[in-house]
Amino acid sequence: MDLTELHALCEANYVRLLRLFPDYQQANDRRFKLGSRLIVMTVIERDRHTTTLSIDYHATDLPELMHSNLHLRMYHDVVMAEVVKLRSGRRLESRYDYPNSDMHQPDEKRQQNRFVAELLSLCLSDAHADETVFHDFVAGCDCVIHNSVDWESIRGGYTQRGGFRRHLLNNLVGSIRLLELSAPRQFVFVSSIAVHHDMLERWGGRPDEDHPLRPGTPYGAYKAAVEVHLWAECFERDRNTSAVRPCAVYGLDPKLDRSHGYAIVRQIDEEREYRKKGGGKFVHVDDVAAAVTALVGNDAAKGQAYNLVDCYARWGDWAQMAAEIMRIRPEIDLSSPAEPKNTFDVSKAMALPGVRLDRGHAGIRAHLEDLIGAMKKTQLIG
Repeated sequence: MDLTELHALCEANYVRLLRLFPDYQQANDRRFKLGSRLIVMTVIERDRHTTTLSIDYHATDLPELMHSNLHLRMYHDVVMAEVVKLRSGRRLESRYDYPNSDMHQPDEKRQQNRFVAELLSLCLSDAHADETVFHDFVAGCDCVIHNSVDWESIRGGYTQRGGFRRHLLNNLVGSIRLLELSAPRQFVFVSSIAVHHDMLERWGGRPDEDHPLRPGTPYGAYKAAVEVHLWAECFERDRNTSAVRPCAVYGLDPKLDRSHGYAIVRQIDEEREYRKKGGGKFVHVDDVAAAVTALVGNDAAKGQAYNLVDCYARWGDWAQMAAEIMRIRPEIDLSSPAEPKNTFDVSKAMALPGVRLDRGHAGIRAHLEDLIGAMKKTQLIG
């Protein structure tokens, strides 16, 4: 058996699993339908460096004997997922002598991992989530807060086979089905300020929530499309639905490399220069959380959207503040305009309890101080 081929197969299966079951650390199972066939992934064991899943493959049009069950172990340190046990309870050996009394194929381990690769690939391209998951997910709750997105299908999936279809199924159709199947519960959608791109002149460069939705990216188009269904659900069914529209959200993430500013800090620490042009609008995660919290159980928020934008900052501003905190003098490009072409009216959101939207660059600096301190503590920078 070619170990290089097996390792490549296991690495690819690990990536496929992450795409199909991204919340495996919190959720216990995930279901997919392929026509009349049902694939159920269940977490049966979690350790620090491994996660073991049971994968059941049921087909109503096939005899029970042809149903599959196997155990797949994810090794997080080496980024591999390997079949370790079959339906019979028998563990797979690395290789088998042939012939043998049990009639095992010499490369049976490779064959089983190849089967998993094909099954997971089918799930990615042709399957859809079993809707019983939605019912189980919202059982016992009074309000659904939807802030989930399949980022991979948006960021790079359009160039991959089946990427656009996957984006539509997972993001748009999945969101609308969750909205529909969670009725009559209150529904708060975490949309995005990206629903606005082409600003109409009559708003004078400061659009409020009544500005038409005119997105300029697939991400913004997805958020705008869900919002349209959100308002239809509100006005047709008299249901309490609402949306918040944050811009880029900053705040210390438990996974530091996902925090805004992380890449900037690493670059100026290692290269002593930062030349990225442009910038963006930012809001602190605490203000987003406060806004969402204020909407839960709030009948006055029914049918309302709220812009969540605090300040504009160039990427060079981020680098400059980080450099001052680190007491270094990198070469930084500050040639981009210091002010944006458009800003947003956020008076409606600021009327919500606990929502500030006045942190400005001081808030970004405080965040960078926390981030740099955490990076030094974990020896990510000197």
